[in-house]
Amino acid sequence: MDVATNVELPQILSVFTEEITNRSGEVVDVFVKPSYVQARSVLPRFAAARPGDRLQAGVALRAARGDVRVHPYLFRLVCRNGAILVEAAQSQRLIEIELLEVPEAMAVLRQSIGACCAAEAFTEAMARVRDGAAVRDVHAIQMMPIMAHMARRGSGFDPGEIWRRFLREADPTPYGLANAITSVARDTSDRRLRWDLEELGGAVLTGDLGPQPHLSPQAARATSVDGVLV
Repeated sequence: MDVATNVELPQILSVFTEEITNRSGEVVDVFVKPSYVQARSVLPRFAAARPGDRLQAGVALRAARGDVRVHPYLFRLVCRNGAILVEAAQSQRLIEIELLEVPEAMAVLRQSIGACCAAEAFTEAMARVRDGAAVRDVHAIQMMPIMAHMARRGSGFDPGEIWRRFLREADPTPYGLANAITSVARDTSDRRLRWDLEELGGAVLTGDLGPQPHLSPQAARATSVDGVLV
């Protein structure tokens, strides 16, 4: 038996849009189903990960009954990829917010969105992005936990496509790997899988996947030919 709710998903999306618009931002992507909502937005705040490669601040929203999530979001302008930063200090997961009285629920939601819009959410993320863009030599062995993670999700997705794009771009850094993941997300029609990929890309982008396997110099040489990963 369904539990009666005070807050409906269209109200959550409306508040999200209002809060972003009030900060001179724009909601750039919305996906709505009767029991599920995704939205992504961008804010007028930019920074370069590398010369000529700018990222834009934003906020992502995912809402289902009993589970509303608000996260900082990064949008890469040159390739138009997005990454969701689930592990950011400003991220919020609001469990059963719809059971609160409407004024209280909306206040909690607005506060969460505001935290993700804060300047420090973007500056903290960009500091970590630049660190990842400067690290060289992400090797094949470091892809293994990522491939296993995606394979467990199923959905008919071929995780090898991430690997192929990573090799093609010849950018052996965490930044390059994250961009391979988020480019696949951009081209994925399954919206829930796209969100999962953008979360994974955000984790790689900011170094939130946890400790990576140690690669010895011998193993490193074995997984590359003339500096190109194999």
